Amino acid sequence: MRHNPISGAIMASLALSVLLGSHALAQAAQTDQREWTRPGQGGVFPAEAMFNNVDGKNGIFNVKGPVDMKGHPFFEALGTNGRACVTCHQPSDAMGLSLASIRQQWQTNGSKDPLFAPVDGANCPNLPRD
Repeated sequence: MRHNPISGAIMASLALSVLLGSHALAQAAQTDQREWTRPGQGGVFPAEAMFNNVDGKNGIFNVKGPVDMKGHPFFEALGTNGRACVTCHQPSDAMGLSLASIRQQWQTNGSKDPLFAPVDGANCPNLPRD
């Protein structure tokens, strides 16, 4: 069987993605202070970024370069609940969301954080935000 260099590159890329994703999952039971990217905070998100966590570091890389977060639909709230894509897809969690980050947001902001908005993320949106 012949080795295909493109398949090897794809497999290496997938392995790195799985490694970064599983690294974020491994943090789920840990509590550490994570950097949190807020909807509407503006600024420029770098093409490459490293984030500290209890296991060491976690990194992301955007092949298209830096991203202006101001007005970008991923980084801006898309409705009235204050939630944006970045609310649940945190760069510091390998573009996912870890249990440790959820706990941190609850401890920092309580039920008022957009992460806990009762619309589209709650079992019972009619109840008060407690």
